[in-house]
Amino acid sequence: RILTDDIPLDSIVLNDSIAASLDSVKRWTPEILSKSSPESEAFSRAYEESEEYNLTMLPPPSEGILFYPPLNGNIVKSYAPQNKMYGIEIQAARMSSASSVLDGTVVSITHTISNGYVMVIQHNNNYMSVYGNIGECMRQVGDNVLAGERIGRVGTTMNDVLHFELWANGTSIDPQRYIAF
Repeated sequence: RILTDDIPLDSIVLNDSIAASLDSVKRWTPEILSKSSPESEAFSRAYEESEEYNLTMLPPPSEGILFYPPLNGNIVKSYAPQNKMYGIEIQAARMSSASSVLDGTVVSITHTISNGYVMVIQHNNNYMSVYGNIGECMRQVGDNVLAGERIGRVGTTMNDVLHFELWANGTSIDPQRYIAF
């Protein structure tokens, strides 16, 4: 009878000290919640208007997207944008292969003495991934790559750490929140 809401309220017996204070609650009805005050309606309207174009109201950027890990290894530096660390660093065995996290197109490859080759891949849905400290590139600018496909070997004369960044709509995001390492 409880599940079908077939018990009259008078049949419920309250035998504690709180029961005496609940006499006033018996006059309370659920219809009170369905009516909103003019102030509440004005507040709701103002809030909805202020949030109408707020991008933080969108779902998380990776919803429904499966990211492949760029490399198997231990994370030695975490994402810390407040310290200008817009990605993570993953310790790798010398000359390990780095892989693309999603299907995409190689849009840039640059080389520096301290970071080796830095490869940038543009993906669908305005995602971009950056792979730094590549010792040997296996792809060229303009090449299409598949998710999980090898794009280069990690390691330079400086160290064997892959620097990896993930960007969505021009904003850096923490790769550890979206990829299982």
